Amino acid sequence: MTANWARCVTRALHLRIPPDLASWLDGEIWRTPIGAEFRFARAADQLVAPAAGSIWSGFMPPDALPLIGNGYGDWLCLRIGFAGEVSEITYWNHAGGDWIPYGRTLAEALTYDAAFHLLHGHRFPELERADRPSEEVFGAVEWAWPWLRNRTRRITPFWRDDKAFFGGFPMDSIGLDADGNRIDPSLAVELLHELLAARIAEPAARRDLMLLSLESPLKKRSRPAIARELATPWEPDFVSWLFDARLVPESARGKLSRYFDLPEQNLLAQDWGAAEREALRVIGDRDDLGWAWDVVGWAAERRGDPRGAIGAYRNGVRASLFCDDAVRFRTHWFPEGFGKFSAARLAALRDHLTDDERDDPYLDLFWKNDPLTLRSRVRAYWIERGELAEAEGRHWDAYRAYYGAGWDCGHSDLAAYGELVERMTRSAARAGSRALAELARLHRAQLRP
Repeated sequence: MTANWARCVTRALHLRIPPDLASWLDGEIWRTPIGAEFRFARAADQLVAPAAGSIWSGFMPPDALPLIGNGYGDWLCLRIGFAGEVSEITYWNHAGGDWIPYGRTLAEALTYDAAFHLLHGHRFPELERADRPSEEVFGAVEWAWPWLRNRTRRITPFWRDDKAFFGGFPMDSIGLDADGNRIDPSLAVELLHELLAARIAEPAARRDLMLLSLESPLKKRSRPAIARELATPWEPDFVSWLFDARLVPESARGKLSRYFDLPEQNLLAQDWGAAEREALRVIGDRDDLGWAWDVVGWAAERRGDPRGAIGAYRNGVRASLFCDDAVRFRTHWFPEGFGKFSAARLAALRDHLTDDERDDPYLDLFWKNDPLTLRSRVRAYWIERGELAEAEGRHWDAYRAYYGAGWDCGHSDLAAYGELVERMTRSAARAGSRALAELARLHRAQLRP
């Protein structure tokens, strides 16, 4: 006999629960810690009435409902749309608040979680028991597989293949042998392309392919201590070299080659063309992922196309700071006051902008290049627009503006989120989204009065 948890969640939160999630809830799959990295699911009753502190309100986006954790503070979250639909599953990182799409459905996300585990191992190896049985590690993907049956004829049950990936490639080193030479990472590429052919976790899989294309032995082996040994500032200089090895000056190339005992062409090998192709596919599907726009913009700059770069960066600067994945892509080598890589690059390309583009008041917030006031100015910008939208009866626009006030660049004062979420609760309700209003109310209840 199955419980009616899905009905309870649907009624309490005004959600439209998809079939795979309903099965997860009603079959009480969440009671057993199965899964690769994400295996500690919240109890179904905690979705309806979360315990104090169980939602990272202010850090976690207010349209996100945490579902399964990894035991280290990170979560797979349901992202809820206007009509209460589960629009996607996102991986939310507690360390910086960044989020990455893991799939449109829970089944997709759990399948990608298994693939990530095989490709990289556990994100936090110290938390992983070496003796975990495979039926526990891959129990979640075994459950998810039938829910993808219309697509899985294009992909093999990859976790059952002994030869394939077990033990995986270390994080940030797919495609490099022990000597740092680029090899054909056929198993990794094959798996990622199988996921894409089956339309499973497409943004995440394309991101992996992009990172693989931009990986170099220099990036894999470098640490701040090495930069100090070589008398080079880690930021911005060394990090910019890890982002694009072509930025390594001629005067440093021989020194690096001798230090790492690798030929220059091996040490600095990247494939920007492949990375750009995947990024273009990402932005062809959605426009809210800053890392994709950053790569497209920089690829255009590399080939001498400033107008193409500007078009990409103008989209990228509008993406939330929490979806730029700056650490993995190594885009964090710009002056801090610009806030976003795209904003910094637009400043560098200022002479190529039209007058209208230069006069953009939103872009001007970043061009002031003042790290101490950037977040408060961005917050004020969005609040002003939210209040205007409310006054004009454009309540959905108001909700989106208040969302930007809190989660475009974030805010250092956690207490400021209380008022923002209250505004969002009111705007969502007036716009007709009972689900987002209720979810905002849950987030508000987790914040101190």
